[in-house]
Amino acid sequence: MKSNQKLLIITLLSSLLMSGCASSTSSGEPSSSIDDSSITNTNSSVTSTTNDDSSSSSIEDIKISSFIYVNSPSYVTVNFINENIDINNKIEEGTLISFSLTVLEHYHVNSVIMNEQQLILRDECYSFIMPNEDANILIQGSEDEKYSISTTNTENIYFSIIGQKQSFYEGEEVMFSVSANYGYQINSFEIIKDSDLSKIEYSGSSSYSFIMPNSNVTINFDVETLYQVTINNSDHINVLISNERDYYSHNEQISFTLSNLMPSSYELDKVEISDKDNNIISYSLENDVYSFNMPKSNVVITITEKEIIKSQDPFLTKTSFEGSYDYYDGYYDYVNRLRIVFNGDKTLSWYMTYESQDYWEELVNPNNNGLNPLQPKYSAPSDMQGDGTRHEHKNIPYTYDDSLDQIIFETPVNSTTCECTLQINRSGESIVSVTILNSMPDSYLACKNVVLSKI
Repeated sequence: MKSNQKLLIITLLSSLLMSGCASSTSSGEPSSSIDDSSITNTNSSVTSTTNDDSSSSSIEDIKISSFIYVNSPSYVTVNFINENIDINNKIEEGTLISFSLTVLEHYHVNSVIMNEQQLILRDECYSFIMPNEDANILIQGSEDEKYSISTTNTENIYFSIIGQKQSFYEGEEVMFSVSANYGYQINSFEIIKDSDLSKIEYSGSSSYSFIMPNSNVTINFDVETLYQVTINNSDHINVLISNERDYYSHNEQISFTLSNLMPSSYELDKVEISDKDNNIISYSLENDVYSFNMPKSNVVITITEKEIIKSQDPFLTKTSFEGSYDYYDGYYDYVNRLRIVFNGDKTLSWYMTYESQDYWEELVNPNNNGLNPLQPKYSAPSDMQGDGTRHEHKNIPYTYDDSLDQIIFETPVNSTTCECTLQINRSGESIVSVTILNSMPDSYLACKNVVLSKI
C-alpha cells in the first residue's frame, strides 16, 4: 500500500510538466490543483483516503536526494531555471527540474536524454521530475552543415575568397575579390546554386559578395581575350587612335586619324591593316577618320608614303621606236635599220643593223658564177636576228627634260662615248615618234634628224 501511494504522488507531479517551464516554483516543488482532502504531501508522510472504511493507515514517505550530472558538448551551455537548484548539491526526488540551452552559432542540438529518457523541448526549455537516483543528462548535437565554393574559367584571372575560408554556413556572407590578368577582360560571372543561376555583370569593382544558400555553389566567369594594335608609322605620318589603350576586345570598333607632317614633295602611298597571319583587314574612311572592327587577333597598322616626282618619265612602260635610213660609205650603198627600246625602268637599249646588196654580191660571189647572191640578214631583237653585222648597247640610263620634252643619254660608240638627244614628238597627249637630233661619232651611225616611229 505504501509503494502505491508514493507512485500516485510522483504521477501527479509528472503531470505538471505539461505546463512547461512556467510551472516551476521558487521552492522547487511542483504546484498542483489536486484536492488536499484526497492527498496530503508532507515532509514525512502521505495520508490517503480509500473506499475501505474499515481501515486507515499512515505510510512513512522517505525521499531520496541525488545528484544531477550534465554531459554536453563545448558549444552548449545548460541554464537551470529553478532558483533554488544547485547541481553541485544533491536534489530531492520529486523536484521539478527545468533548464534551457544556449547553443553557439552554426551548431544545433540533436537530442536531450535524461537517464535514457528523451526530453521534449517545450516553451524553449526542457523539464523532468528528479528521480530517486542520480539524473544523468546527455546532450547531443552537431555543427551546422557547411557548403563549398568552386570556380570555373579562372585560368586568366585572379580570384580569392576574402578570409581564405574554404566552406560556409547557410546564410553566411561570402566575400571575394576578382580581377583579370593583363591581356584579358572579365565580362560577367554566374553564381550557380541548386541549379539556380544568378548572373552578375562585372563592374570593375575589386570585391563582391553573396549570401550562402543551403547548397554548394559554383562561380563561372566569362573571360575574354584582348588584343593589341601595333603601329608602323612612316617617316612623316603618325597614326592617332581614338581612346588609345594597351588592349582591345574582339569586334570593338577602332578609329584613328593620320597626323600628316609630310613635306610637299611627299604624299600618302597607302594605309594597310593586317592580322597576325598577314590577312588584310578592310576599313572605312569618312571625313579623314579610318575605322575597322577588331578581329580575334593582334593587328598591325602600316603607313607608307612616297615621293612626288615632278618630272614624270613618259616611258614608265616598255615602248619601242624604229626607223631606217640610207648611208653611203664611199664604196657601197647601205640601208641602216635602227631601233630604240625604252625598258620602263629609266633605261633604254638600241640596236642597229644594215644591209648592202652590192657589198654582199662582191664579197660572197665575186666571180658571179651563177649562184644566187646571199641575201643580207639582220641582227638584234628577234625580228632583227641574222648573220649580218650589228651594233647594240643595252640598259643605258637616261634623263628626261620636261621643259623641252627631250630624252638625253650617253652611249658608247667604238672606243668612245657620245651624248645623244631624242626629241619626243606628240599628237595631242600621245607620243608618236622620236627624232634623233645629233649624229653619233661613227660614219655608219650618221643618223642626225632621223625619225623613229613608235611600234
